[in-house]
Amino acid sequence: MSLVSGIAEQQGGPLVAKLTASARRRFARVGTGTSVCLRYRLPRAADRLPGAPKLSREAKVRLRYLGYARTHSVAATCDRFGIARSTFYRWKRRYDPRNLATLEDRPSRPRLGRRPTWTAAQAEAVRQAREAHPRWGKDKLAVVLRAQGIRLSVSMVGRILAELK
Repeated sequence: MSLVSGIAEQQGGPLVAKLTASARRRFARVGTGTSVCLRYRLPRAADRLPGAPKLSREAKVRLRYLGYARTHSVAATCDRFGIARSTFYRWKRRYDPRNLATLEDRPSRPRLGRRPTWTAAQAEAVRQAREAHPRWGKDKLAVVLRAQGIRLSVSMVGRILAELK
């Protein structure tokens, strides 16, 4: 017995007996559990499965229009959900039925942030100057460092101090 049918029986009977003939045909066409439509048709039962992913509202909508596209044309799907074809094809390309997390938004932040432009020796000099003068700000520390032969702008001294906190 599969997990889905076990949950369905706990909720009051076999899964297929509650479906109409046309729904049973669609269900048979869908497959054995890795499909879009199974998750869409049984949201409560599928959410209770161990290891079931928690999908955001946007991911559930994407899952719904990918399921709709299985029985309708791309044009009809895009008209029904009010999305562009390019958007539909992007999500179709990204979708993996074994990993529903692929329907979640990806972060728009760059993966690699900006690297500091100062050296470790410069950061150490700023740290030592700060220890020698803990109440001084970046302006005075920049003057002290310039007297020692370390040429750093005031703003860079401020960025180094912020990183040292």
